[in-house]
Amino acid sequence: MELLKKNILAILIIFAAGIAFAEIVDIPAGVTDSVDRYFKDGRTPAFNYKGSNDMANFVVPDNTKTTLTFIGGSNQVTNFGYVQILGNGLPDVSTKVSVFSTAASTMVTGSTFTITPPAGEKIGFWIEQSNNPGYTTWTVDENNITRVQQAVVTADSTSQHMIIGFEDKWIGTLPSTQKMYGADLDFNDCLVSISIAPADTGGVPSGQPAPSILYTLVASIIVIGSVGWRNIF
Repeated sequence: MELLKKNILAILIIFAAGIAFAEIVDIPAGVTDSVDRYFKDGRTPAFNYKGSNDMANFVVPDNTKTTLTFIGGSNQVTNFGYVQILGNGLPDVSTKVSVFSTAASTMVTGSTFTITPPAGEKIGFWIEQSNNPGYTTWTVDENNITRVQQAVVTADSTSQHMIIGFEDKWIGTLPSTQKMYGADLDFNDCLVSISIAPADTGGVPSGQPAPSILYTLVASIIVIGSVGWRNIF
């Protein structure tokens, strides 16, 4: 019985971790329409066509909750997160927080994460590639290797969602060199939707279980089976 109790406790811990990872929610139609319109594969938008990416760097309001919903991305992007921005406009790299660290191409559309940056702080966002250590692109132009815009932003006025799209390859500094590092300028290598709502509006809208929850449920069943009848009774 003692072994059974220990295994049940382990199951609960694993399952709770899976629930904390993410929840799958439906993306508002207006958001998907905006993505289809502005971030079509192969599109080459002019910089600032959808507004400066500085719009993606915002001060976190008091008494609000901020949620990020994954829309899509490429297998090159394997880490996405946020960072606090200093008074000089540059990111404080010591405050980088990873929201998810898996290939964007394997993420499930609609996976939603609640982030908790300090209220009153300005934050920005970044992406990394696993096959290029240190290859990070930011929503802060000055922190990009070529000092040019690597992310664009648009907003859906109906759902109040802000959509950020990243270009994962460095972009040349001149129009004639914009693609010199292999960038295709489609800005859809990591697409996320950001929603800020009053803190008292409740949690993230419920939906179907995230893959991590299903995996942990299966793992829990396996653990129970491995205990064996003799240990149970």
